[in-house]
Amino acid sequence: MSQNITTTGMGFITPDASMTLPSRLINATLASGKIVFCYNPAPMTTISPIFYTSKVVKYAKEAGAKGIILATYAFDMLDAFEICGSMPCVLVDFDVATGLYYALVQNTELVVKVTPDLTWLGNGVLAPKISTFSSRGPSPLFQKFLKPDVAAPRSNILAAVKDPYTFKSGTSMACPHVSGVAALLKALHPDWSPAIIKSAIVTTASNDRFGLPILADGLPQKPVDPFDYGGGFIDLNRAVDPGLAYDVDPKDYIPFHDCFLAGNSSCESESRNLNIPSIAILNLKEPTTVLRTVTNVGQADAIYKAVVQSPPGMQILVEPSILKFSAGMNKQSFKVTFTTTHKVQGNYLFGSLAWHDGGAHYVKIPIAVRPVLSNNYYSDV
Repeated sequence: MSQNITTTGMGFITPDASMTLPSRLINATLASGKIVFCYNPAPMTTISPIFYTSKVVKYAKEAGAKGIILATYAFDMLDAFEICGSMPCVLVDFDVATGLYYALVQNTELVVKVTPDLTWLGNGVLAPKISTFSSRGPSPLFQKFLKPDVAAPRSNILAAVKDPYTFKSGTSMACPHVSGVAALLKALHPDWSPAIIKSAIVTTASNDRFGLPILADGLPQKPVDPFDYGGGFIDLNRAVDPGLAYDVDPKDYIPFHDCFLAGNSSCESESRNLNIPSIAILNLKEPTTVLRTVTNVGQADAIYKAVVQSPPGMQILVEPSILKFSAGMNKQSFKVTFTTTHKVQGNYLFGSLAWHDGGAHYVKIPIAVRPVLSNNYYSDV
C-alpha cells in the first residue's frame, strides 16, 4: 500500500571530511514525522557515499523522520541500507535530486508518495557493471603487470551468514565465484596447470552485453577499461573451452621475484616477457617488443589469426600473425612490437590482442601502455 506524507521542512545534510556527522545537523523539529531530503553534490567528488550513508539514515531515524530521500550516485551496496528497516529509503541521482531541490525552493508543501519498489529482471537490466568500491589498476607495487586480472560478481550477493541469509558485497563475495570456476575447470581438465586455468578465465571473459558497453559506477560513470576489470567478467561457459592458453612454469617467476626482493626499481626484462595473459608497458619511449607463447588446449589441428586493437596513437605489430597447430606442435611463440605514432608524455592507453580461429575461439588479452617522452615519468598535473 502507498501512503502520502506531507513535508513542511527540509533538512540539508553535509557530510564532512572526517566522515563524522553529528546528529544535531538534522533538525528534529523539522524532521519529525516528515520525509528528509538530503542533497549536497559537493562532497561526492571527495567522499564516497559508502562512508556516510548509514550515518545519514541513522541520524534521520533518531530525529523521528518517516523516510529519507538521498541524492547520490550508484555505489552498489544494498547492505548499507539494512539500517533503514521499515523506514522508506530512496536513492536518486543528481539529475532527479536537482529538479526536486528547485521544486522545494518554490514550494515547501510538496507531497511525497511512497510506494513499493520495482524490480527489473532479465535482458532489460544493463548488467554487469563494475562497482564503485571495486579496486582499480594500475597496481601501486607491480605496475609492470596489468591488474586486476578479471572481474566477478561481488555486489549485493545473497550470502549465508550462519543460519540466515543476507546481502553482502566485496572481495569476499567475488573470491568464491572465481574459486568455484577454477575448481570446476580443474575437475574438467585435471591436467591443466594453475596458469592455464587463470589464462582460460581471463582470455574468455566477457567485454560487453548485447553489444552495449559495460559501465564502471562512480563519479562520473564511465565505460570500463582494463584497469577496471582486467580481461573482463568471468564466463564459465566459455572458459571450459578457451582454445589457447598462456601457460607459465612456476620457475619463470623466480628471476622477477629475486630482482624485486633485491630492491631493484626496474626489473623490466624479468617482468616484460613473463608469459601471463596480459601486457603492460610502463614507459614506452622507443619501439618495444614483448614475447609470448600460447599452448593449444583445444582441437589438435587449428589455425589462429591475430586480431589487434591498438591503443590510440600506437601501432602494434604481431609476428607471426598466423599460428598453425598440429598434433605434434601444440605450442607457438610470437612477438608483439609496440611503436608510438605520436609521441606524448601521457597517461595509460588501452587495447587488446586476440587470437581467433574463425569459429568459437576468441582468445583475448588486455593491453595497457603508457607513452612517455622521457625515461623518467613525471606527472602531467
